[in-house]
Amino acid sequence: MTKNTKKLLGLVGALAVLGGAYGGIVWINQNNEEKAAEQSKAEKEANTFYLSQMEEPVSISYTNSYGTFAFSYDTENETWSYDSDEHFPVTQSYLTSISSDLKSFTAERKLEEVQDDLSVYGLDNPSCTITARGSDDTEVTIQIGSLNSYNSDYYAKLEGSDDIYTIASSYVSDISNDISALQEKESFPTITSTSITDVQLSKDGITLDMEKEVTQEPATEEETTENASEEVETESESSESESEVSEEETTKAVSDSTEEGLTEEESTVEMVDVTRWVFTQDNKTQRVDESDDIHDLLVNMVGLTFNDCADYYADEEEKESYGLTDDAAVLTITYQSGEEETTLKLTIGATTEDDAYYYISMDDSDQVNTVSKESVDAVLDAISGYEL
Repeated sequence: MTKNTKKLLGLVGALAVLGGAYGGIVWINQNNEEKAAEQSKAEKEANTFYLSQMEEPVSISYTNSYGTFAFSYDTENETWSYDSDEHFPVTQSYLTSISSDLKSFTAERKLEEVQDDLSVYGLDNPSCTITARGSDDTEVTIQIGSLNSYNSDYYAKLEGSDDIYTIASSYVSDISNDISALQEKESFPTITSTSITDVQLSKDGITLDMEKEVTQEPATEEETTENASEEVETESESSESESEVSEEETTKAVSDSTEEGLTEEESTVEMVDVTRWVFTQDNKTQRVDESDDIHDLLVNMVGLTFNDCADYYADEEEKESYGLTDDAAVLTITYQSGEEETTLKLTIGATTEDDAYYYISMDDSDQVNTVSKESVDAVLDAISGYEL
């Protein structure tokens, strides 16, 4: 073995030793990092105080200054219902939020020293109490006391326990409301005046239909001139960095374009969309050009909004008291929603005692809402003005 070969083998051996040492250092570092992460997680877990840990809650009830309100979860339909009234329209997101909190309800901190007098914490007579039962039959009752003005947390304790904690105020705000705050109210769908394709009004035994009709027709001289002007302006803007088109050139281009359009054959005449509204009543038809009056009618129609919910569930007898009978006026609006055509039906009943609002039901819903009488009359009168 030559001297150089021995030297080379020595270097290779040294590299192998260094490589092994480096690998060992990497392994030790990784192992230390994993241990540090596990230790940090354990310390965090040790300093986390759970007031509630359960599977999906299936029943929730809470008591506050307004009363006691209980709710049950239908696992099949995945919806919450109000135990005292099955017809009450519960805002699902509200109960879902409370349910999510209860699955893993954590305190901000645990008091190290607790005074015997619970009134110090407002826990001698809790301001709120919430009870929940999970699908695993775990049940918990959390009592909530007064606000800690120093950090805006609330004092809380588990029923039957002497330990006192502080919890975030966000937990308390969710269960401090009356049942009315949980009611899911109806609202008008988003409709634009240009998306409406058909309107039908049935009132006093008369049915009047107005249908949107769009046809292709030759452009008028004025429209042709406007279009030519727009084309020239567009070309001028796109080439502005290279050269500016003078006002005289633009005017001449518009004039030339107009003259050229007038001398072309009929087959090349510019065509434009023309909108008309076809009014039909008792087999009589009338076509009306789109106008400011039509535009105002459509704008007023899409501007209708609910003022308030008069009744979240009205049976047939109750609907009659609101004037929502078979002979009530019905306004049906058909509009384009994306790729689909959708229909909105408004049944217009009697007016409120102050004569300021109409009672209205939407799409034969059991919920009754009020809408400004002035706004509704503006729409009804405008449509009735086209009676044949």
